[in-house]
Amino acid sequence: MSEKEQRRAIFYTVSMADSDPKALMAPEEDTKGFDEYRFYKGEWIEDWPEGITFSFTRGEHAEDFTLGGLHWVLVSERVRQVFVQHHIEGVQFLPVKVIRKKTGKEVGTYWALNIIRHAEALDWTHTLWTTSDVQEIEKHPYPELLILRPALQWEKVKDSDIFRLRFRGEGDACIFISARLKQWLEEAGATSGFSFFPIPAY
Repeated sequence: MSEKEQRRAIFYTVSMADSDPKALMAPEEDTKGFDEYRFYKGEWIEDWPEGITFSFTRGEHAEDFTLGGLHWVLVSERVRQVFVQHHIEGVQFLPVKVIRKKTGKEVGTYWALNIIRHAEALDWTHTLWTTSDVQEIEKHPYPELLILRPALQWEKVKDSDIFRLRFRGEGDACIFISARLKQWLEEAGATSGFSFFPIPAY
């Protein structure tokens, strides 16, 4: 296998799986006025308010990965332990409460994920776009919205286990992880609620 072939599909985007009809869903939130757009800044958060709470109104199964709203990525303690055990940098875990609205009881220990590591690493040539018009892509105020499937620049992300792509000074919504982090999560049994999609790097 050539070096170029080895570089393909070694990263993954992560999102919430929708295959479990009994997963905890539809949260109500008390975010204490925190500006969730700060999650896209790539900056350490020092003024995290206490008592941020997400109340799940339906579902039975607690997940390792879930959403607490459009901009809130919530992960379980099992996920955090994988990061601790493997000394993964570039991410901050911020404590939140996740409860069942009907009973008021906590589901478990959960954390809001703040990804510090950002990379301007989009491979514009190998990325699959919604249009073949290069000028349209270059002039678009948010070119990331025109991406069907991203490709990455290997040299800029080869040492990263988790990151967001950066566009015009801010991180994109997509979260990327390395193949080895995916494997570590699987080995720890910490992948419920995760959906992984392979992404090539060149």
